Amino acid sequence: MSELNKSILPKSKSETTGAGFIAPPIGPPLGLFFIFILLFFFLSALTFSYIPLRVRERSDLEGKVWVTDLLGRKVAIPARVQSAATLGSTPIINSVLEILNQGQTICNRPTKVHDLNGRWKMHKIFAPGLEFKPYLRYNNNDLILENIITAKPDISITMTPSYLESIERLNLPIVWVDWATTELMLKTVSFLGEVFNRTDRADKFIAYFHDRLNYARNLTSKLNQSKKKSLVYAFPRPYLVPEEPTEALLAAAGARSLTAELSRQDRRFYGVEDLLSWDPDIILVVDLAQAEALKGDVRLRALRAIKNESFIKVPTVAHMWSGHSLEAPIAALWFIYRLYPEIYSRKELMAEIISFYQTFFNCQISPTLAQEIIDGGW
Repeated sequence: MSELNKSILPKSKSETTGAGFIAPPIGPPLGLFFIFILLFFFLSALTFSYIPLRVRERSDLEGKVWVTDLLGRKVAIPARVQSAATLGSTPIINSVLEILNQGQTICNRPTKVHDLNGRWKMHKIFAPGLEFKPYLRYNNNDLILENIITAKPDISITMTPSYLESIERLNLPIVWVDWATTELMLKTVSFLGEVFNRTDRADKFIAYFHDRLNYARNLTSKLNQSKKKSLVYAFPRPYLVPEEPTEALLAAAGARSLTAELSRQDRRFYGVEDLLSWDPDIILVVDLAQAEALKGDVRLRALRAIKNESFIKVPTVAHMWSGHSLEAPIAALWFIYRLYPEIYSRKELMAEIISFYQTFFNCQISPTLAQEIIDGGW
């Protein structure tokens, strides 16, 4: 047994009192004092056990701190991060920084794949100046290493495995985040709150996220199972089974997602035969071109959703309103309104949308824009 381990073990009676010596009993005043001390530490332990564990540690490097990312990697970063490269799923990572009120630190513009003037145009408002930043990736997703070296970001953030090694070879700090599940998504928010010293914003958002999703579940908890609308989410393209965050969002909204069981089985794709056997009430799409492609498939003409043109276009604001979005709480309420307007009104939804973007993106959404978003115009 090491000396360290010995030192923390409780001492025996003989070690405490000395051989052949009997310790006197503790009198009432002294006994009450020790009981008070023990009770204080017990209550303190209960209190402090609920404080979230933090990942930010002092570093012996001047002006640096250590952070532990979602892969368990310890990375030294500046104590105050002033520039961040968002490499990979850029709109997703950008939305975290914008919620943390750190959009001004983003040092790269998204590629044309993440077109600011197209589906993710709201990022121009959430983080002004992005369109004037350099590209750090080509449209084929290869990194533009010379631009990264010139930018020399305080930190790079990615969820793309190949980028870790590339940035590490440049001797620049890079951290790994994850978006595969709802839990990991919220861990990413918490972690980046640590990185940017904005744990207050991160904690506030996570509390809101849970509160609004619980509210959505309560709204739909009394829906009769036979009355729930059946649907398929053609996201991000038809025949791809959505992952856990999307299925969790649809369940909270009281929808009967026909891919839910496949998702639990880790099935990645479904087929035309599955779609025909399900015959969904509604098909969700992220753009109208998807709806046209499905309508043009002669194999699907017998589907009710095709014959009735029962498509709902899902908005894209900071990101597509799927489960893989920090907008999931308002997306759940939006789904409820679109599926069951009798239990959640348009007026309530508009107020929630306007409040959400004002609170977390510092953006004043006009009633007209809120109406357009609700109607799938975005």
